[in-house]
Amino acid sequence: MLITCWNTVEHVWGERSFFELHPSYKGKAQYCGTPFLARKLNMILMQHIRATLPNIKARISQQLQKYTAELATLGGGWVASDWGQMGSDQAGGAD
Repeated sequence: MLITCWNTVEHVWGERSFFELHPSYKGKAQYCGTPFLARKLNMILMQHIRATLPNIKARISQQLQKYTAELATLGGGWVASDWGQMGSDQAGGAD
């Protein structure tokens, strides 16, 4: 019989007791189930972010320098440091 009215906590406890009581999974129960999977996936995601973020930041910085230099050659009066001011000027609305 399928029970559909359980909440998440009941599902986790049911899953845990299944793995702890099943003869095939008894010795590996701590490595089975949703909580372990969530911790493992979170760890993998954080490692990936830490590994790729410096490269992404470097690429953004290079692109910003490239386009700022290109804008300067076109005679634009805008520089990268003006970006924050430009956004706050527009956010204020019309006077």
